[in-house]
Amino acid sequence: MYQRSSNPQNCAGHPSIKKILQYRKLIDELKLFDVKKLAKTEFNDVLVGDRPTSIKNKGFSTNLESSADKLNNVEPELGVGLLGTEAEKRKITYEMAKNKGLMPKRKKEQRNPRVKHREKFRKAKIRRKGQIRTPRTETQRYGGEMSGIKSDVTKSIKFK
Repeated sequence: MYQRSSNPQNCAGHPSIKKILQYRKLIDELKLFDVKKLAKTEFNDVLVGDRPTSIKNKGFSTNLESSADKLNNVEPELGVGLLGTEAEKRKITYEMAKNKGLMPKRKKEQRNPRVKHREKFRKAKIRRKGQIRTPRTETQRYGGEMSGIKSDVTKSIKFK
């Protein structure tokens, strides 16, 4: 505006002049609008009830709830609102319920408790055989040494 008034050349064809004139019209309409009066009426509306506040003045209408509804109506058209509204809470998943975090991959034997304990018992039997000789009852005639005879192994106790 300053250039237009100071420069004698005609600036009517400039692209920014159109926008400046639109802003000037809006400012003139806002000057007529009384802000203090609006604040009092909005405050009284809130005290009276929970109805949507709408302001109408010279063709302008601003309705808070209708603008929110318009935004909500746009989402399904774009395909964004297909997941559901924010008010709905989604159900927890198995991972959330167990809350295991990062777990290492276990062997198949470790995942099955019956097999795990059977294997544990088998290993314990092997360890015990090294410490204590298994008793051999003579239910049938002598068939030789069961575990084999090793000349280098001594399984005896010294007398004191």
